[in-house]
Amino acid sequence: LDAKYTFNSAGSSPVYISETTPFGCTKYDTTTIFVNQIPSIDFIGDTLTGCDPMTINFTGQTPSSLNAITNWQWTINNKNAGNLNTLNTIFENPGLFDVGLSITDTNDCIATETKVDYINITASPTANFYFSKSPINEVENSTYLNNNSINAIQYDWSYGNGETSNLTEFELTFDSVGVYPIKLIATNNLGCKDSLVKNLPLVPKFTFYFPGGFTPNNDGRNDYFFSSGQNYENIEIWIYDRWGVIAYHKSGQSFSWDGTYKDNGRDCQQDVYVYKAIIKDWNSKEHSFTGIITLLR
Repeated sequence: LDAKYTFNSAGSSPVYISETTPFGCTKYDTTTIFVNQIPSIDFIGDTLTGCDPMTINFTGQTPSSLNAITNWQWTINNKNAGNLNTLNTIFENPGLFDVGLSITDTNDCIATETKVDYINITASPTANFYFSKSPINEVENSTYLNNNSINAIQYDWSYGNGETSNLTEFELTFDSVGVYPIKLIATNNLGCKDSLVKNLPLVPKFTFYFPGGFTPNNDGRNDYFFSSGQNYENIEIWIYDRWGVIAYHKSGQSFSWDGTYKDNGRDCQQDVYVYKAIIKDWNSKEHSFTGIITLLR
């Protein structure tokens, strides 16, 4: 003879059994059923929302369990995550996460708790920008700040010269030669921040000018062929006559040709001459120039 009964509360309960034979004989027996208490279970996280990557500490709680807990099993989105009464885990990606805990006591009684969407992780901002022009110089001294940050709603800029802005993107102008550290702090809706610094150089503007001709007739006007420029270190120049003879050569910070041959001082005839110049700018970068000069007497 089989019987089934559900005990709805913990504790001991007497069970009485009687059996009667076909001949009217009855036998009695008594036993006691012990029902163990299911362990109580709860857990908490030290924080429930934040930006990735985020470390959260969970602590298991058994407020009124009568027996010692022998096993803890944590899950994150139904995947095993740990087997201690505490859990330290890093949430690398944004999203909603279910957290579950299952415990077993010394009587092999099991209790399980799952909290759906318990953790809410938001994507962290990524600060990023680029210059429309870099470096800039004393003449072309403006650049546009193109903002391609992601997951951000607020932008705070500083330029290394005490000025700031909270515009998304804009044009920036400087007046003095130097290197300006441009810093962007990008903030998302939770207040999480990311920052980026890029240096913007403002360099001297290299310029150089060669005249088209001169008149070396000793009248005090336009008697020399020379050039003018800014922000250069050295110039080396060769001047050739129509037969390819070097009439003049000079290397230094300046030159001035009086229209005579360099070897013998003889006057060069009225003619068209070819020059070639190699100039090192303030940054030692070489620039090559070629052109013609008209010598008139």
